[in-house]
Amino acid sequence: MLLPGLYAGAFRADESCRNGNAKAWIQVVSRKAILRPSGDAPALLVARAYWRFDGLLVSGDEGRGAAPLVELSAGAEHVLFDRALLNAKNGSGLSIGSGTRHVTLANSRVTGLEKGAVFEPATAVDVRGGASDVTLAADWILDPVGIGIRIGASEAGDSEKAQDVSILGSTVRDSWGPAVQVLSVEG
Repeated sequence: MLLPGLYAGAFRADESCRNGNAKAWIQVVSRKAILRPSGDAPALLVARAYWRFDGLLVSGDEGRGAAPLVELSAGAEHVLFDRALLNAKNGSGLSIGSGTRHVTLANSRVTGLEKGAVFEPATAVDVRGGASDVTLAADWILDPVGIGIRIGASEAGDSEKAQDVSILGSTVRDSWGPAVQVLSVEG
């Protein structure tokens, strides 16, 4: 349980943390706690299996650089974000990277531009090439400055296609660019 308050920095669920398992997920429950990135790193990097984040609130700063607020990288398998609020302000919200599997963002909001923010094109939710079995369910993607949801290879040159990506009952509203951009996907 994250206690109420502001937590600034780069938090990691990586090889220094344990994996959960199908019968015992690692759960991070947050009520009125805010993660905020400091520097160029994401506020949260997840590279472990069977992690569940409930009620996570992550808020970006203007001009914070190109890193997304939350990044999932290889090793992130069976990861669930439920009732999350990712307030990207003027940057990217969530990046689901190559080598991730069984990722769900459900009942969540990813917001982009705030009044008075400096315009920097970004992607609210980026499902990279090499990610598989990704579900976006009952989410609201609001005011992204650029692309709402991007699926497939990125400018970084990922050669693998994203696989089995589902968008169920989600809404992308007031996007400054394409609401959904599909570059390459299988399944």
